[in-house]
Amino acid sequence: MTAIQAFEELLRAKQIPLVKATTSSNETSYSGSFQVNSEKEILFDVVFKEATSQTDVTITYHQLIACYSEDNRLQLVTLINQLNQEKTAYYRLVLTNEGEVSLVFEGRTGEEILPLYEILLVGSSLLSDLMRELKFGLV
Repeated sequence: MTAIQAFEELLRAKQIPLVKATTSSNETSYSGSFQVNSEKEILFDVVFKEATSQTDVTITYHQLIACYSEDNRLQLVTLINQLNQEKTAYYRLVLTNEGEVSLVFEGRTGEEILPLYEILLVGSSLLSDLMRELKFGLV
């Protein structure tokens, strides 16, 4: 059984509706959204590099906040570095060239997919706290 097959079995068992896609480089992704609060929905994806029993996987929660002001960028980078040291666990916050902050996990998984599912849950539980700190840090 491949890691992707194990992940799909888990999604079916837990009735989690994610959208599956395959990229031109043979990566398989599963996309969904997570409601952080009544005002904010976060898009996320889980990307498997290969359809093998052991494969690299990336989980990304997109566009936590955006910072388009060059004046605030250095302040945001400093805050992201601090939060990465203190709060992000298996994840790391990243600032894209477009000024958007994402939460990213990169690792390896296999047929035993439950640890990956638990890491996915950790990420979603981190979101509201991290977003609050990021917004507060930019005020």
